[in-house]
Amino acid sequence: MKRIFVIITLVLSDFYAGIAQSYAPTADVKTPMGNTVPSAYIHSGYDVSYTSSELAAYEAELKVLYGSSVQLLGAPTFKYNCHGYAWHISDGGSHTVRIDWPGHYQYWQDGSYAKVFGATDITAPNGARVVYDPNGYGDHSAVKISTGTYVSKWGAMGLVQHPPNACPSNYNAFNAKDFYVKTLPSGVPGFDFIIHNTTQMCLSNMTVEFRAKVGNNAIAKLIDRDPYGTICGNQSLIGGPYDTGYPISSPPGTPITNMEVTFIANYSSSGYATARASIDGGGFWSYSSSKIVNSGSDIFVFNLNVSVNVPCASRRILEIHIY
Repeated sequence: MKRIFVIITLVLSDFYAGIAQSYAPTADVKTPMGNTVPSAYIHSGYDVSYTSSELAAYEAELKVLYGSSVQLLGAPTFKYNCHGYAWHISDGGSHTVRIDWPGHYQYWQDGSYAKVFGATDITAPNGARVVYDPNGYGDHSAVKISTGTYVSKWGAMGLVQHPPNACPSNYNAFNAKDFYVKTLPSGVPGFDFIIHNTTQMCLSNMTVEFRAKVGNNAIAKLIDRDPYGTICGNQSLIGGPYDTGYPISSPPGTPITNMEVTFIANYSSSGYATARASIDGGGFWSYSSSKIVNSGSDIFVFNLNVSVNVPCASRRILEIHIY
């Protein structure tokens, strides 16, 4: 009976959270890009507490409901939720925070994280953030620890380590999932690369060459050859962090100009393709002319005729999309 009482109490805690709890909005929660996360709240009301024996009974019940591999990592609390944990707390955030839907969208909308196209639980890198049922409500987030193992906070219930689909049914775990990887390690100047391939061809032996002028200094140059192998249709490659050899950072107001990107790849077959490049997740697009690419090596060159200000010790994302 005690085990059943604990479960009923925890399930009801979500219902009472909106009635009996007190939350204050905060503007102190930031993405790695430094932008404020909307719908973030600090808890200031009464919090639940359980004895060690009650928590042991709760974990035992979780194993009955969701499988023996489930582990309770953190006690139930109103102080944070799944989005607060996955996007802020797990990344070392200093605030124990609740982030309500759709506030966590800010993490990929501002380029701090990038979606890995075509990723699955097997192919997504460890540490990826997972958004459940993105084509529906998408109101659950988790962190991939390893293939088959996620960690997520279940509402006001506990912080749980669990298989991808072993979680409350309202998370729609058996629907599609999106995977996001962090692209901007804070405090390290340079560039990260994201290459998207949504053609029916496979790309291999990829080389990205980037040139830019920082303020009045000489042209900085970076050449990166893909160390990860081949990417085929609806797949992405996340590269970096890569230093340019010249720090891509400067005092505020000092722009990066004269940007040129060269992308070379081997194509598995000939076909019609369009390529585009951007700095910072879509802010500055440069379109190439669509063309027939040849089987074997082919090249796209982009001139990004924009000026980008980069704060000291920050990173930029360079995206290349072949479609």
